[in-house]
Amino acid sequence: MEPIYENNEQFTAFPDPDEVFLTDLDKSMMLPLALYRPHQGQEILLAVPFGDEEGLIGKTSVSEECGEEWVTYSRHGDKWSLDCSADDLSSFDWTMGGGTKKGAIEDYRKNREAFARKGCILNPYYKPNSKSYSPPRFPLFTPKEYAYWGSNWFAGISSVWKYRDHEIPSGKPYSNVIVMDSQGNEYDYLGYADSCLYCGYLNPELHFLYSKACERVLLALEFV
Repeated sequence: MEPIYENNEQFTAFPDPDEVFLTDLDKSMMLPLALYRPHQGQEILLAVPFGDEEGLIGKTSVSEECGEEWVTYSRHGDKWSLDCSADDLSSFDWTMGGGTKKGAIEDYRKNREAFARKGCILNPYYKPNSKSYSPPRFPLFTPKEYAYWGSNWFAGISSVWKYRDHEIPSGKPYSNVIVMDSQGNEYDYLGYADSCLYCGYLNPELHFLYSKACERVLLALEFV
């Protein structure tokens, strides 16, 4: 599966918050990154909370809906909403990049406008024919099919979220897992994105999983 660099029939970057978020709380706590359509008739919102000054989301890591390094949100009709309450979330007044949430929103807006003009996220440090390789543009999203049990993001959620081994013909025994919630719903691993490409005030690598059964997204953070 190839990285996605520009909008296409499967992917639309920087959707309008009013069109994808259900409540004012959702719009005040999260940034919409993209609408991803991995299969025909399926459209999934990829979004990220602002995070606190350490990049963390929740105050504690005791529930499925919200932990320090994960959060879930679900579809309600044609829009999406957090499964947790505002009380479960850390204060997002200051972001990991050392700026305010207001500054993060403004940076996101500028990146959205730049993407609308250029159609991709260009690498400002790219130099043609340079001896040190640097790509001309950055991927908006990298689709993947399998979740690896040794990943840092998986270690972060495994204390609360259930999982089982997922053996595939080309994989090593027990190297891949399927994540499940407490109701037994299984989550497909969709892939990952770099939050800093959408908003420079953010840092984590974002890993997205989705349960078709309950139309719910699990976002897990990985700090790199």
